[in-house]
Amino acid sequence: MAANWMRRTVLTAVAGASVAMLAACGSSSTADAIRPDSIVTFGDAMSDLGQNPNGRPYSVSNGSYNNWTREIAYRYDLTLTAAKDGGTAYAYGNARVSQADATGVTNAPSITAQIDSYLAANPTFGSKQFVLMSGGMSDVIAGYNEYAAGTKTRDQYLADMTTAGQQMAAQVRRLNSAGAPRVLTVGTPNLGRTLWATTLDNAQPSADPKPSNTLEAATTAFNNGLLNALFGLSGTQVLYADVQFYFNSMTGNPGSYSFTNSTDPACTTADATNGLNIGLNQINSSLCTADTLVDASKVDQYLFSDLVNYTPQAHRRFGDWVYDRMKANW
Repeated sequence: MAANWMRRTVLTAVAGASVAMLAACGSSSTADAIRPDSIVTFGDAMSDLGQNPNGRPYSVSNGSYNNWTREIAYRYDLTLTAAKDGGTAYAYGNARVSQADATGVTNAPSITAQIDSYLAANPTFGSKQFVLMSGGMSDVIAGYNEYAAGTKTRDQYLADMTTAGQQMAAQVRRLNSAGAPRVLTVGTPNLGRTLWATTLDNAQPSADPKPSNTLEAATTAFNNGLLNALFGLSGTQVLYADVQFYFNSMTGNPGSYSFTNSTDPACTTADATNGLNIGLNQINSSLCTADTLVDASKVDQYLFSDLVNYTPQAHRRFGDWVYDRMKANW
C-alpha cells in the first residue's frame, strides 16, 4: 500500500499544473460543466465494444452496461456502439499503440491506425465532442511474451514499455492538435495483478522467477511514460485517469467494492486460438454471454471476466469513477 501511495504522489507531482491527473480524491470543480453531444473512443480491449471478430466486448455480453466507456456515455445520456455497427467506438481488442497485432488472430489495427482512419474521414471535431482512450494492455502482454521467450532482456522490455507509453501520449497530443476539445486518456490496468499473472507465478517459469513483479513493472513503465509525456497540456482539455491506481484498489480490496470472487474468471468460454495473446485454449470473455457464465446470478460478484479482462460490474464502477471526475474538471 505504501508503494502505491508513493506512486500516486510521484505522478501527481509530474502532472503539476498541466494535464489534470485523476486519482482517488483529486478533482477540481468547474462552474459550468460541459456536456458532450457525442463521444468517440480509441484503444484496446479495455474499450472495445465489439470491433473485434467476435463482435462483443471483452467482458460479459449479458445486456448490461459492460464497458467503462459505455457507462460514461450512459451517464451523459448518450449511446455508444462499435464503429462497425455505425457507431463511434473504434477501440479494438489486442490493439497495440503503434505496432501490429501480435496475436496472429484478430488483426487489430493499432491505436495509431485507428486515429489515422478517423481523422482521414473526420478532419474536424465538434465543439462538444469528447474523446476517450485506453492503451497499453496489449503492448505489455506482447512485450512479456518476447521477454519470456528470451528475445528481449527484462531491461529492454521495460524500456520498450516506456517508449510505448510515450507513443500513446503522442496520439493524445495529436488529437489535441487536431482540435479535439476534450480528451480523457487512461493507460493500462496492472497486468501484474491479473489472474494471468497468478497463473504464471504458479507455473514458476525458469526464465522469470516472479512474472507478476515483471508485469507490474512493465505496467508502471508504460503508464509513467504516458503521463510524463503529457506534461504541459492544458488540464481543461486533456485528463489522465489513473486506471492502474483504481484497479489496484479493486484487486487489493475487492470486498470494499462488493466483489466476493477475485480469484476466478466469471466466464467459461475457452478460445482454441491465441485470442488474448496469452496462449491457446484460454478463457476469452469476448466469447462470453449470459449462458456461458460460471453462475449468471452472481456475475456482479466477480471481478475478472477472463484471466486479464474485467466484468461489467468492474467496468461500471471504473466508468462511474472517471465520469465523476470528468464532470468536476470539465
